[in-house]
Amino acid sequence: MRPGRRFGLSAEEKIDVWRRWKAGETLHEIGRAFGKEISRGLASGSSFREIAKCLERAVSTVSREVARHGGRPAYRIRRLVPKFAGVSLFPSL
Repeated sequence: MRPGRRFGLSAEEKIDVWRRWKAGETLHEIGRAFGKEISRGLASGSSFREIAKCLERAVSTVSREVARHGGRPAYRIRRLVPKFAGVSLFPSL
């Protein structure tokens, strides 16, 4: 990476993140939304290029995100399950 150059969100994306954060979403939730869209695209059989176009991101961004989580077959965004859910699933506990 060249010194002095930083890559990040565009001005429009920054506005969107701030709007969502002020509305009460956590940064974790905002980031998960990006992952959910990738997961849906992969499940529908879309290519990285098609997913990137829908998300208005570079193809390499989508490719890196999927590779970071184990590749196309392993990429899944998991639902957060409350800890108390195990009690209702196993009443004998």
